[in-house]
Amino acid sequence: YNAARMKARCPHCTQTVRYPDNTTPDLLLCSDCGHRIPEKSFKADTVVIDLRSHIPSEVAGYPVLDLIARGASGAVYRALDSKGRTIALKVLVADGKPDREAVVRFQREAQATMKLDHPHIVKVLDAGLAGKRHFIAMEYVEGESLRELIAKKEIDLRTAAAALRDIAKALAH
Repeated sequence: YNAARMKARCPHCTQTVRYPDNTTPDLLLCSDCGHRIPEKSFKADTVVIDLRSHIPSEVAGYPVLDLIARGASGAVYRALDSKGRTIALKVLVADGKPDREAVVRFQREAQATMKLDHPHIVKVLDAGLAGKRHFIAMEYVEGESLRELIAKKEIDLRTAAAALRDIAKALAH
């Protein structure tokens, strides 16, 4: 556990950023987009689980390999299923205990996604509650995210248009 006492939402990219309470406001830059975060964006925070230093060895019987991504209310890990295949394991993690609304939203996401069958939407393999951890096990898709490609400026107009078309088809489904 990491005792971070300040958090802010970046007004440029909306990423939630956490800082130790001894950070000077004039030095606060978003770790995602690099923009300065105005002091008025800061709020007091509680004890936060630092997912980078606290990666569980397993969740719901799935051995965890490493952290793929972290968001404001969850983390996605690379893990293994019972046949040794790589999967993505999304785990609800919140500051302290997740509130009822976050749990309901997470469960609704799992139930809705399980019903979907589309080539541009990852398949949900399993979902539930293991101990105190709500999880969604999904197929793992290798490669860089669209955000990473755009940030590296390694995506041409034709590829971007094709990706946008595929995203629109998935959303329509």
